Amino acid sequence: MHPQEYAVYENSIHDYVIKQVENGKINATLAYLYNELLPKEADITQLADKLPDFIFAYHIVCHTDKKIVRAAVVHDEGGGEQNYRMQDGGAVVHIATPNYRIYFVDDNGYYHAGTVDYEIEKIVPA
Repeated sequence: MHPQEYAVYENSIHDYVIKQVENGKINATLAYLYNELLPKEADITQLADKLPDFIFAYHIVCHTDKKIVRAAVVHDEGGGEQNYRMQDGGAVVHIATPNYRIYFVDDNGYYHAGTVDYEIEKIVPA
């Protein structure tokens, strides 16, 4: 974006980014915007409680012919099953420990583990 054009939209972009952080939204595009704009915030401490949502966010994509409707993440340390709605074959999930399992649930409610090919990528690099 040209600097003069950016100046016109700067306040709108800033407001949008802050609202997305407050709502705990994350994806690769938002991660880029957060990285570029949030360090310039005078008082970023008000947003600190949202950081775990971003630090532990991963994007998963299923490669299967099964009709997968959600992903379930289970950590060995407990905390139960966390469910994430799949959209267009992908979802953003939160994985806080190295001891986890991912299950994919089809539209009949059946759980699949080793039979579903998938990719996983950390959204905010370490």
